[in-house]
Amino acid sequence: NEIGIARFLTYLAKTYTELRELTKAQDLAKKSVELYHKHYGENHIDTAWALLHLGNVYKEQGNYAKAKPILEKTLEIYKKHYKPN
Repeated sequence: NEIGIARFLTYLAKTYTELRELTKAQDLAKKSVELYHKHYGENHIDTAWALLHLGNVYKEQGNYAKAKPILEKTLEIYKKHYKPN
């Protein structure tokens, strides 16, 4: 199923990030975000998880202008799902 593929793509993107193959990591992370967004919508916690990894790829590339809004969106989604007591 596509969600299983999306999860696999995210893990593979993390691996490529660690290997410093950041173009491959970016492509895989983008595809993962697309699949999560398609199935769950933009504010789902799993979409946020994929966005977190995409933002991290941009950060590792030194592309802070792209990383910042993605990571801020991720934080916004997490805050909605994990409200402080």
